[in-house]
Amino acid sequence: MHRVKAFPYVFFHSLTSIAYYKDILKTKRSFSIKYFLCLAGLVSIVSALNLSIRVTPAVRNTIDTVLSQLETMYPDDLVIKSNNNVWEINKNEPFIIPFAKMDEVPQGDLPENFIVFYKQGTIEDLQKYNAFMLINEKNVILQSTNKIESYPISDVPNGEFNKQSLKNAVANVRGLVGPIEVGIILIMSFFIVLYNFGFRAIYLFLIATFVWLLSMVAGSHYTYKQSYRISLHAMTLPVVIELMLTTANAHFNMPFWFMLLNMTFAAVVVFGLSPKKITAK
Repeated sequence: MHRVKAFPYVFFHSLTSIAYYKDILKTKRSFSIKYFLCLAGLVSIVSALNLSIRVTPAVRNTIDTVLSQLETMYPDDLVIKSNNNVWEINKNEPFIIPFAKMDEVPQGDLPENFIVFYKQGTIEDLQKYNAFMLINEKNVILQSTNKIESYPISDVPNGEFNKQSLKNAVANVRGLVGPIEVGIILIMSFFIVLYNFGFRAIYLFLIATFVWLLSMVAGSHYTYKQSYRISLHAMTLPVVIELMLTTANAHFNMPFWFMLLNMTFAAVVVFGLSPKKITAK
């Protein structure tokens, strides 16, 4: 065969030519390994870029919404002072800060109130005031979906917190949005790479077993290594479909469609080359 090892050439012929698989099995195994690395790299890059484009604005909008809601909820004249782990506020207790109205969150998903400052408050008061959080003299009590948690107040720095303090804190957090987005993208990209290079290399052993057994039926009697290589190159078709779905932000509502398509195309190749027996170098 012409030893053309350019990825686009191998990609195109793995997708369109059954006869090309005969030529593939005449090459060294490193040929298919290099192709797998390029294929996995392509999928990883496209998937990571697509996720970045979709996730980055969502992360930024979510953070901005939360910060804006915090600024809106906090009363302009509320001052919280702390000294030796004892807090004081310039308001009569119990003092309640309600949740700001959020169109993105359906009513009923959140308690009516965000926080209650009440030194004598108990768990019953948390439920009485329908609040997400209650701060009493010694504890911070939180209400989640199915449980209530309590955390002791300790190591609170001495000082004063007011609306301007909150605005300064919000401004600092907004300055970190960029690094947060980069961090999220890097974490997602790591798992995408791990999936495409690691998981799929292992996954191909399953497809190779199917091809190996099928080759016996077809009279080709491929070795397991040959079966693995056929499975690898036959994965090109489901990869193309996957990339199309990824870039279109669409989903294929069929369980195991990738594996079934991989097996089907590999079966077409096996029977298309039958009953010729090809011996790899």
